[in-house]
Amino acid sequence: LGTAVVDLGAGYGRLEHRAAAALPHLRLLATDAVPLSLALCEAYLAARGVPCSRAKVVLPAALPAEAAAAQPRLAVAVHSLQEMPLAAVRWWLEALAAARVRHLFVATNTAALEPPAATLRLATDAGEDLLAALEEAGFRLARAEPKYSPGSGGGGGGGDAPATVPAFGDCTYCLFELAGPLPAQLTPAQLLPARPPAGGARGGGSR
Repeated sequence: LGTAVVDLGAGYGRLEHRAAAALPHLRLLATDAVPLSLALCEAYLAARGVPCSRAKVVLPAALPAEAAAAQPRLAVAVHSLQEMPLAAVRWWLEALAAARVRHLFVATNTAALEPPAATLRLATDAGEDLLAALEEAGFRLARAEPKYSPGSGGGGGGGDAPATVPAFGDCTYCLFELAGPLPAQLTPAQLLPARPPAGGARGGGSR
């Protein structure tokens, strides 16, 4: 229990391939609102020899049932949430909350920590408030930090390397935690429409 991970906006499935090789105890549920991305992901994983038992491509409409069966404790959204319209973000967050996924890891497309107080600012590419949507769905920020710390040399040479990125970097890692369980009488089918709104995930480019 708890070894399943949901990947929102999985793209062509690179994360699934790498995770299957590095973390054999995990089972990933790869989902995306872009049909082409799902098709590419399925083909890519098959070509890489990743069995369905390790990484399964899941249609958005099937995610509530799949998550209820797998009982994941973690979902990841790597460079995907900010590219979605806010209505789609809310659909995905409601799906995670309905399945009681306790933690959500978000890797942003842009720096989200503003110096000097490291205030978190999180918005869609259209400027809509993502942080408010996360809070409305019951997800509270547990931790946020830049991808690269000052003096890291951008990840290329250790702590003594000259800094080659700004102090707050161009990407922020955020961990959110579901504040509390939903009432037991609510089910995913009761909470969610059949599928996310159009434009609900990226087009599967670099993922």
